[in-house]
Amino acid sequence: MPLTQDDKSYLKTLLDTHTEVLQESIRGLNQNFTVAMGNQDDRMDQVDAKLDAIMEMLAFRTEMANLVRELRTKGIELDEKKIFVAPVTPR
Repeated sequence: MPLTQDDKSYLKTLLDTHTEVLQESIRGLNQNFTVAMGNQDDRMDQVDAKLDAIMEMLAFRTEMANLVRELRTKGIELDEKKIFVAPVTPR
């Protein structure tokens, strides 16, 4: 049975309505995803900053250990317990 003009008009209206609903849903998902990725970027920046600080502390500890070692070779004894939590160089 062929579709009447009214049937075609109704189907077009129905299709247009569902298309608009789907488009809005996709826009909402895209916005939520974008916000979530922005939050994730912020968290990754915080992790990067913490890792940078840890790397700086490790580098400082290495430099300090090198200084203690150099002073020791020059005959200057230092109490490593007062400088480091745990001894750096074996005695």
